[in-house]
Amino acid sequence: MVVVDEESPESMGIGAFVGLYPMQEGQFLSPAEITALPDSMFFSFDELDQIPNHHSAWIKISFANHTERIQARYAVICPDHLELNFFGTDSEGRLSLLARGGYEVHPNRRLIPSLDNLFFIHLEPGEERAYYIHSKIKPGHSYEHYFHLALQGDLFDYIRTELHQSSLQSFLSGILVVFAVVGIILFLSFRERIFLYFSGLMLFLSIYFTSQQ
Repeated sequence: MVVVDEESPESMGIGAFVGLYPMQEGQFLSPAEITALPDSMFFSFDELDQIPNHHSAWIKISFANHTERIQARYAVICPDHLELNFFGTDSEGRLSLLARGGYEVHPNRRLIPSLDNLFFIHLEPGEERAYYIHSKIKPGHSYEHYFHLALQGDLFDYIRTELHQSSLQSFLSGILVVFAVVGIILFLSFRERIFLYFSGLMLFLSIYFTSQQ
């Protein structure tokens, strides 16, 4: 269990607290069956070489808030996953989908449009809560990637940073589009091919920076 207290760093690796339950192709477990699995059924990082070949896996990680204030933070998992579904548990242990991620999931289909595979942690003072991740890892990749998780800082700081970065990128892309239009106007006025090349370059750069968002 990951314990968050007053001395916990803002960013820390939490892979050592992960439990992994491998699933074979065609195997299905209901949310109630997943949450009912005992911890002894999950593989730890120390048992990495004992994990059998599998099609997908459930990752379990529990958090405990040992502070006197609400903890609203986020956690990230490495990008070497095809598809990720992040689930939280309520007071009765029922699962609810929090977010999606993974290489095959477009950023616009995620809770926050981002290339990062992240999910949010919300803990009341003294609360303990388990989170589950259903993952399909990229073929041929080491099972070690299941354990590449890190708990990061404040959730709202992350959102503010993402909004600021997106706004800046949109502003710069807009300026490049204006330059492209100016280049076309200059080409029509002077019939110099260099203005057309300039306009094409600005348009290409605008498309490139927009795709990076």
